[in-house]
Amino acid sequence: MKTLKTYALIAAATTAFAGAANATIFNMGVEEEGVEVVSIDGVNAPLGSELTMYDYTYGEQGEELGSVALAGPSIDVRVQLDGRADGDLLAVLTGPAGNIIDTKVVMIDDN
Repeated sequence: MKTLKTYALIAAATTAFAGAANATIFNMGVEEEGVEVVSIDGVNAPLGSELTMYDYTYGEQGEELGSVALAGPSIDVRVQLDGRADGDLLAVLTGPAGNIIDTKVVMIDDN
C-alpha cells in the first residue's frame, strides 16, 4: 500500500510541476528583515506579465509593496519595494490578461 501512495504522490507532484513549468517564480533572495529590494533568480512568464510583491506578515495577502513588468522569461529580476518589508512577503505572478499564474511566499529571516 505504501508503494501505491508513493506513486500517487509522485504522479500528483509531476502533474503539478508540469502545469507550473510554463510560468514559474524561481528562488527569491530575501534573507533579512527591513529589505527594500527583492531579488529573484528567475521568472518564466509570458510577455506582458507582472510580478507583484505583497505584505504577507499575518499569513494573508496584505498591502502591495512593489511590482515589476516582465518582458517574457527573465533572470535576476529585482523588485523595488515602496517601503521596508519587516515581515514575510507574497509574490504574485500575473499574466497579460491579469490572471494569476503563480504565487510564492517569501519568508523573511527575522533572526
